[in-house]
Amino acid sequence: MKTMTKKERVFNALNRQEVDRPPVANPTSVATVEMM
Repeated sequence: MKTMTKKERVFNALNRQEVDRPPVANPTSVATVEMM
């Protein structure tokens, strides 16, 4: 498996697809709150 970008890893994990390693995401970051 190729090395994934952070974005690919998180989206694949959310869609229950294969990932190269466990993703780490902070759902309460400032950017996320601003996009809501």
